[in-house]
Amino acid sequence: MMRLLLTILLPFLLPILIFLVYAVYQNRKNPDKPVMIPWGWLFVLGGALAGITIIAFELTNQSAKDVNYQPSRLIDGQIIPGTLTPKDEAHEIR
Repeated sequence: MMRLLLTILLPFLLPILIFLVYAVYQNRKNPDKPVMIPWGWLFVLGGALAGITIIAFELTNQSAKDVNYQPSRLIDGQIIPGTLTPKDEAHEIR
């Protein structure tokens, strides 16, 4: 849940939050001229920032590349849970 929050939701909402703080400041400074909020540009910028964050996170995350996932299986009526095992480089196909 925390990964979802930090890699998708926070980067998406960050431009909107920054602009809203700016708009509130400008409206208090000059109440006669309200600031128009460019929702479309803020959503595009937030989506781009979230996408860049996800790509950067996946490119720098080495933990998933160092292990093999053994899915759960059914043996003799018993469910054996999935496991993560270190990669054996001698048996790795290149």
